Amino acid sequence: MKKVVTFFVFVLLFVGSGTSQVLRSIDFTAPDEHQDRASTWLTWANNTDLYHMIGFEGTTEFYAMHRFTESDLSPYAGQQLTKIRFLPSSHSSEPTSASYTVVVYTGGYYSSSILLSWLNDPGTLVCSQVVNNVTYGIWNTVTLSSPVTIDASEELWIGVYVTAYAGYPMSHDDATAVSGKGDIMGYDGDWGVPDDFFSSADVHNWNIAGLVTNGGADESYIDLSVRFINNGTDQEDITSMNVPAGQPFRPVIAVHNASSIQASLDYNDTTTITGYMDNEQISTHHLSSNNIQSGHGVWLQITELSAADIFAQGYCGSTHTFCYEVSATEGWTDFDLANNRDCITVTFGEYSTLYHITVLNDDSTVSPDGVVEVYPGGTQRFVITPPEGMQIAQALADGTDVTANVYTVAGVGKTYTFNNVHSDHTFQVLYEEATSIGDRTLPEVSLYPNPAGSHLTVTCGKTAHCLSIYDCSGRMVKSCTTPSDTFEIDVNDLHTGIYFAKFLFDNQIITKKFVKM
Repeated sequence: MKKVVTFFVFVLLFVGSGTSQVLRSIDFTAPDEHQDRASTWLTWANNTDLYHMIGFEGTTEFYAMHRFTESDLSPYAGQQLTKIRFLPSSHSSEPTSASYTVVVYTGGYYSSSILLSWLNDPGTLVCSQVVNNVTYGIWNTVTLSSPVTIDASEELWIGVYVTAYAGYPMSHDDATAVSGKGDIMGYDGDWGVPDDFFSSADVHNWNIAGLVTNGGADESYIDLSVRFINNGTDQEDITSMNVPAGQPFRPVIAVHNASSIQASLDYNDTTTITGYMDNEQISTHHLSSNNIQSGHGVWLQITELSAADIFAQGYCGSTHTFCYEVSATEGWTDFDLANNRDCITVTFGEYSTLYHITVLNDDSTVSPDGVVEVYPGGTQRFVITPPEGMQIAQALADGTDVTANVYTVAGVGKTYTFNNVHSDHTFQVLYEEATSIGDRTLPEVSLYPNPAGSHLTVTCGKTAHCLSIYDCSGRMVKSCTTPSDTFEIDVNDLHTGIYFAKFLFDNQIITKKFVKM
């Protein structure tokens, strides 16, 4: 009884004396956090978007503890306490200076009765571990060097011993206090709730938790989530986007690893982001070796669809539902899968003007065929498949020979491409009979001098029906239609560079390169 009286006298003297140890509190916005009390983390803290900090003037030593009774521990009998987490706090205007030691006691006793409070005691100290390299404002996790086996026949107290020199050394949640369990404080050799020592304390539940595992193997809990945002600076949530015609679809997303008691770990692995349009998968992105700390996130801007993709898919002038889904590799347990997918409505703009390329072949040897629509500045590739026994004699774009720009693409075939389309065009391919390699005797064609100065002399082993000269861009710069086996060509007006001379024989086309000095 003497201890109780002295204790309360002390409190009355403390409050009325104006001593320098005046309690201070401050609210602080924390990352989005959630708590499942059925999890393997033992805690009475129920974190919301707001936690509170307390501080003292002058050096103060105290214990912040969570207490678990025999009934609280019964589901975990025989399991092991392997980690302790706590949230030390600080404020920019008054930075915290403090030291921390995590502690574990067993066999304690607590009563809220004033008559029995002098018996309050945490029991036997079974673990005491100094915390090095404390980071303020986030949860710090300490792995116990010697795990503590849970004995459900006696109480378990876990927490931190704090020596505070300045600032706001410890935080508590914004929920209703689980009195006598989530708000235990040890001060000056006595144990109680903070209000027993400081009348203005108003501590709810200390931000403390202990990881209980079966056999000492803890699970890799995270809580990845994804949401669409307006940009990487403001990061305001959005539910819709407008994509002007001619622009790519490049949404900005935030991938977050929620800092909660359950989702306690930093995520450092390959993150997979899958894109869906109208519930059909259209893409998969892998972010290798990506690190997302607990309570933190990354924002990403992925070019999902180019202007060409949008046009080719027929999205212009219509609205669709686009979703991103984030997932981790196997071995990680994602606490809340419901927030791994987010969707927005996307409205794609329509072009006011479209250009047309008319394919004059009606034999299905050019694909696509018919009249092909192309958006301004767009690109259109045509695949040419000559009829059996035939080969390309000429490819004509708007009547101009562009055969020199017909290229063979691996896995596709012979192709010709219109680039940066800003007008209507026509395209036609002419064929000639092909000669097998065994039957074909290639004419001997020679050009001299090479490099050429003002004139170029060409001799052929047989009569050529046509000679055309093209520059490197595929533009025909000279032509001769009079059949001959010898040509004298004035190249004095050509610019210095590389040119191609193309010869059409009865059933063969031969191209030779020369240099104009």
